[in-house]
Amino acid sequence: MGIEPTGRIGTAEFDARMKVVAGSTSFYECSPCRERKMALLKDALNRADERRLKRLVAEGQLSASEAELRLKWVRAERDKP
Repeated sequence: MGIEPTGRIGTAEFDARMKVVAGSTSFYECSPCRERKMALLKDALNRADERRLKRLVAEGQLSASEAELRLKWVRAERDKP
């Protein structure tokens, strides 16, 4: 299982001999599944941004107020359609 650069999650099924079995490629093609996947990816990106900015604040490379402004800006940009 892996996440491609396009955001698509690739899954593979294996048989008893650990050979790849052709699986369904349309698991995330339905609208509710796609929306759920994108929400999870967006949440993961938001948490990664928070960790990165907290680290920069702890190292003294960024002020707390600047980190908060950057976090708000990044989230607003990510929420655009």
